[in-house]
Amino acid sequence: MNTITNEKHQKYTKILWALFLIYIIVVLIALFIIKNLEHRILYDYFDNSILDGQPNRSYLQLFNLFPMKSISKLLNSVYDHTYPIRILRNTLIRPIIGFLPCGFFNYLLFPKKRFVTTYGIFLLALCTIFIIRVFLLIGFFNIDKILLCSLGYVIGYKIAHWIKLLGNLLLTKIIK
Repeated sequence: MNTITNEKHQKYTKILWALFLIYIIVVLIALFIIKNLEHRILYDYFDNSILDGQPNRSYLQLFNLFPMKSISKLLNSVYDHTYPIRILRNTLIRPIIGFLPCGFFNYLLFPKKRFVTTYGIFLLALCTIFIIRVFLLIGFFNIDKILLCSLGYVIGYKIAHWIKLLGNLLLTKIIK
């Protein structure tokens, strides 16, 4: 009986790894290819104002290291009807939803690792990706995006944790 459970667990883990790798590939494509196209479309749509009207920016201007700076600016512009609401949705909601699966998969694939360890690796990888995007001139290093992606990671991690707790609770109720 124990070998059957072990075989099921190995099969389950392989499926999770396959899904996680597919997810990572989709995220990388979105961050390096689709995001580049989206940035160019927004740049043209807003008559270059997405970069504050400065087409020749230095590398230092491609970094936002002040938390909540771009989020508050975006919320104010939506409130003032400067930007359409879909820009708010794409800028604030998409990073959170996009990184929910990352936290979810990390909880399931690395159950013995502490949250601090997996979260630290996630942050390091995310910052590396954003820095690469800056040097390839296809994006900005925006601390607000990192905060939003991190929020998605934490929510996904907690959802997986709560599902496991709920499953264990239900299982103990059924056994009794």
